Amino acid sequence: TLGYDVLGVEPTEEGSQRARERHGLTVHRGVFEHVEIPEAPVDVVSFIHVFEHLKDPRAALARAWEVLRPGGYLLIELPAYDAWSRHLLGRRWRQFISDHDRFYTGPVLARLIKDAGFRILEERKVGKVMTPRLLADRLGRYYSRALAGGLLAAATALGLANKRFALNLGDIRLVVARKPLGGRPDLELDGRPEAEHLRSTR
Repeated sequence: TLGYDVLGVEPTEEGSQRARERHGLTVHRGVFEHVEIPEAPVDVVSFIHVFEHLKDPRAALARAWEVLRPGGYLLIELPAYDAWSRHLLGRRWRQFISDHDRFYTGPVLARLIKDAGFRILEERKVGKVMTPRLLADRLGRYYSRALAGGLLAAATALGLANKRFALNLGDIRLVVARKPLGGRPDLELDGRPEAEHLRSTR
């Protein structure tokens, strides 16, 4: 946990138990929007490949606001619906799976976050650490088994099947936002936070 006190929220008993046993984490079972979090206020709330599964994203953001301390951070990582790979692959896009309930373009997600009172600090597309073996598995699952088999055979012959490398397909978006230090919604005027606008006009 890199020195941080980490806790989680998990709706299923099986998932909660697995997190406790494997990682020794404090896990509260329930839906994030409604579960009690006695450790609040917290420094960071992260939705890492969670937001696309939520039925009510506005309620989740409101709950994140409640449990974060003023100045706390919000992290959201999720499929980028406006990715070039979705336009290229259409229905075969790897993010089109049954339990992904909602998809977001950058502007739509930004509007939701700002409407909840947060100030966005960073937004970018991120990649993953892969191996040829893992990439072949994904290719075979979503696109072409023949292509996957050829890739794995070549990588194995070269002794590279488990060699790690970075891969960015532009289909994962990371947003970092912050709850204002004043603990009030970050109203914006002319694209600038209200406090900054007031300072510049005095």
